[in-house]
Amino acid sequence: MAPELCPLSFEARLLPKIWGGRRLEHWGKRLPPDGMFGESWEVFDDADGSATCIKGPAAGRGLAELALAWGKAFYGPGRGAVHGRFPVLIKLLDAREDLSIQVHPSNELARILHGPDAVGKNETWVVLEAEPGARVLNGFKPGTTWPLVREAIAAHTVAQLLHSIPVRVGDVIDIPAGRPHALGAGCLVAEVQQNSDWTYRLWDQGRLEQGKPRPTHLREAEQALRFDALGCGTGQVSAVDSAQVWGLCESLVSNDTFTLERWTLKPGASTLLEGRLRVLLPLTGDPGLAWGPERAESALGPGGTTLVPAGLACRLRAGAAGAGLLCVEAR
Repeated sequence: MAPELCPLSFEARLLPKIWGGRRLEHWGKRLPPDGMFGESWEVFDDADGSATCIKGPAAGRGLAELALAWGKAFYGPGRGAVHGRFPVLIKLLDAREDLSIQVHPSNELARILHGPDAVGKNETWVVLEAEPGARVLNGFKPGTTWPLVREAIAAHTVAQLLHSIPVRVGDVIDIPAGRPHALGAGCLVAEVQQNSDWTYRLWDQGRLEQGKPRPTHLREAEQALRFDALGCGTGQVSAVDSAQVWGLCESLVSNDTFTLERWTLKPGASTLLEGRLRVLLPLTGDPGLAWGPERAESALGPGGTTLVPAGLACRLRAGAAGAGLLCVEAR
């Protein structure tokens, strides 16, 4: 029997990475005492399993199971799974060191290289923490060609072919499929992306893993890389602001898979959520949700990602300090 409709908070999937750190603890993650952790998968549904709800009537149930059980009440009209899976993957990334320079495939190339159910990967970063001097690489400089890339890889200078962008807290970087990029040391970001983990490395900073260089994927990267305007932009996003009774809504990114907004609620303000599936990632303040005939309540702490099904009417409230959140909608 399906549980009653309710907001969903999930157990994160924590991944150790050679480039990771310990700052995910700043965002409510309980890390094992040893090791460096680079990724916290917040909302996920893949071949290894889907995110498990950790509280409320749906505790112990998986995202995929609940989506199937609740049907249209989960996704809402006109939306649904992609090849049977939740279409969006949401992560937190902590880069203690520079990540590899990499590129992701388009939907079309993913199907060619990995099968008819494969999808590509458009993604967006929102900077949550940034040390002084932190930067990201995003997009080729004009005039870059594949022969120049091959020469630069051999000379260990490929980073010089990309835009190097200083970042600070609140910056938004959009990365469409085909654009080369690398997250720089000192950055902690929220990443919203298509539900795909296809990644082709061009260069990995000369690092060794278990005594061997991590593999690169030059054949696939050559097919994925774009050298037109889409591949050469810096990707810095200018928000489109919309004043609301409850505060400010900033429209950050909209593509075929998701929309991403940043909400700033005034102290004590509230707004009704209904009719559309939303994933909320609190950034500041002490927001909470109230729902159901008995007005059940749940606090949303920093890093406490929550999915609100389309068929559930919830009231999002800000406390005395106001609240800031990221809001993701699957399309």
